[in-house]
Amino acid sequence: MIQPRLASHLRQRLTQLLVPVCNDSESHAAQELKWLWKHANEEASKSKTKAMSTKRVKDGDNDNPSTLCKPSKSQRSDVALALLEDYIQQRVLHRKPLQYILGTQPFLNLEILTRPPTLIPRWETEEWTQYLASRLSSSLLLLRHDPGTTSTTTTTKVNKGDRYSIADLCTGSGCIALGLASMLPPNSTGVLGVDLDKRAVQLARDNLDFNRNLLDGQEDQPLQSNTVRFEQLDLFSESAKETLMHWSPSRVPSDPHSQGYNLIVSNPPYIDPEELATLEPEVRQWEDPKALIADDRGLAFYPHIAKMAASVLKTGRTRPNGVVVDQTDVPELVLEIGGDHQVEDVSRYVREAGFARIEVWRDLAVRARCIIASR
Repeated sequence: MIQPRLASHLRQRLTQLLVPVCNDSESHAAQELKWLWKHANEEASKSKTKAMSTKRVKDGDNDNPSTLCKPSKSQRSDVALALLEDYIQQRVLHRKPLQYILGTQPFLNLEILTRPPTLIPRWETEEWTQYLASRLSSSLLLLRHDPGTTSTTTTTKVNKGDRYSIADLCTGSGCIALGLASMLPPNSTGVLGVDLDKRAVQLARDNLDFNRNLLDGQEDQPLQSNTVRFEQLDLFSESAKETLMHWSPSRVPSDPHSQGYNLIVSNPPYIDPEELATLEPEVRQWEDPKALIADDRGLAFYPHIAKMAASVLKTGRTRPNGVVVDQTDVPELVLEIGGDHQVEDVSRYVREAGFARIEVWRDLAVRARCIIASR
């Protein structure tokens, strides 16, 4: 579908309306307008085609090829302009985040569905997820041992109990879990994502289905062969550890050594409650405060997650017939943090939980973004 161009005077007027909600940047406002106009045209085409299809069915003409016409350009344009006006109002008057209007947010090689109030994936999270996947991919070796010899050969088949097992705690939209599953070697990995909010869990499941359909037909696409599962779980419940172990992607009931995890990742709530009033309206008014705010200056989740991780991680890193890990380069715990002011406290919690090797990953803005640890 060829997208009609907005009239110059209309484009200028709408851009100026968007400038105040785009950090007073005219270039950012112009880019937002392009995305909104593209989305309006796509939705207009869908709505008109759907309406005409419904009318054909009511009129009994659904089997007549001559009635299968598309809406005219002028019809689409009128609907698209009305939709664009509505999007601009949502954005300017109600400060609705752009991603909630568009309904998706790119994340690595995926398109993550976005619905309020589940948190919108941030570029900082995307950045460290990509780095982690790259670091893991270079260290995970799929090996099949030849019985009676010391030789090994590569294979693309790994038994369930031998899969590299990851738990994503506070998974939200599922972007981290799905991002890792889509970038690690095919047939190598099982990922479990858990969240307290049932709306987030449903969105994560929808994202799994949406992206598997999106990537359908792509040869050797890891998201099709690596297992991903999303479940609702209160990490502070008494049964949380037992439940996590039961849901382990590598668990085989007959093999007690198969349960547990090789890696725990988490992007928990970490904003100090006193900072809530300083957040942008797009965040403060639209995203779930329970997924943003944590007690104890934003630190409440970290000691609990660190202890939980230590209790569910596998004792050994090398499986005899599956994924062999270069343990010198692979972390066992990855925690997103809010910046340099949390490094000392979170590092202490992680160390007290039994993790000896700790490092800090910084984002492209040179802010401390993740605490990385292994035992």
